[in-house]
Amino acid sequence: MHTTVKLLVYDASGFWLCQKRFSKGKLAWWPTSSNKTAQVRASELMILLAQGNPEKAAIPDDWKSVNQAAIDSDKVSW
Repeated sequence: MHTTVKLLVYDASGFWLCQKRFSKGKLAWWPTSSNKTAQVRASELMILLAQGNPEKAAIPDDWKSVNQAAIDSDKVSW
């Protein structure tokens, strides 16, 4: 039964842990893999915490990752 979500975040100065407990029941959706952890995008997390199913949501693809955008900006000549 999935009644708690814990987030481990690194923000360049260290890690912080956030926990949300669902006091009335459990999450409506959870990944079907046997792992106890799952990697989700910020947009998927918002849907998950609102008791939605991120797999059924029409979420557009992310823009370029920060690392890729930095690489591409090095190629631009001003």
